[in-house]
Amino acid sequence: MDSRSTLVGNLVDNPRFTTTAEGTAVATLRLASTHRRWDKDKGEHVDGDTLYLDVTLWSVSAERAQQALRKGDRVVATGRLRTREYVDKNEVKRSVTEMVADAVGVDLGRHVVTIDRVERVTDRLPVGAGLEVDLSTGVLEPAGELVSA
Repeated sequence: MDSRSTLVGNLVDNPRFTTTAEGTAVATLRLASTHRRWDKDKGEHVDGDTLYLDVTLWSVSAERAQQALRKGDRVVATGRLRTREYVDKNEVKRSVTEMVADAVGVDLGRHVVTIDRVERVTDRLPVGAGLEVDLSTGVLEPAGELVSA
């Protein structure tokens, strides 16, 4: 079963940023999402329970979250929910549900943003000895050669 979800919430803290032993960037966001509903009797919105969830981002997304996001920002996160088990410092078995994000962005209803578009990474991968692999075709070619489509 694929447990993809989208969560809208506010950052409880600034992103926590680390790197793996291999140098891959990892950012963890702590989101709080509170359901609001209209109470006809009171004539106003009332808050329901708050869900707190850790959201993990990897690689370039993690680096950009570290640069761009701050405590209090309203964000939209989409990704896969997973439950992880662990043993705490008191030797008690626990579990936690968290999201491994595919994408995170700010809520444009609450933020004004300027988009800096990133140039697409090359479709050619150098493999040494003056050769490259064209990633779209898998063909090995001399480095720097232009291939017509």
